[in-house]
Amino acid sequence: MLAADARYAARLKRFVRQKTFNLQTVVKNMKAEFTAIVKKDGDWWLGWVEEIPGANAQERTKEELLVSLKEAVIDILELRIEESRRQAERDFEEIPLAI
Repeated sequence: MLAADARYAARLKRFVRQKTFNLQTVVKNMKAEFTAIVKKDGDWWLGWVEEIPGANAQERTKEELLVSLKEAVIDILELRIEESRRQAERDFEEIPLAI
């Protein structure tokens, strides 16, 4: 396992423990796959996720960039989940949608 992957896994576990909902289950149930656009620009790797506006990062290595992009996607999904639940207020139902 790459060090970057280990850091990502550790961060995800900490993140899930801190939240009121189980994001790991949400992500697992989604079985989501996204497209990362990455490129080398001088000494830096730049990248963004096509499907998630705002999910972008800049790192020194490609491996670190991919970890940062995964973290960005998780952070954005977490915020969107929290906002959706806040807007629904109460007495709502969550239904998984398979696409």
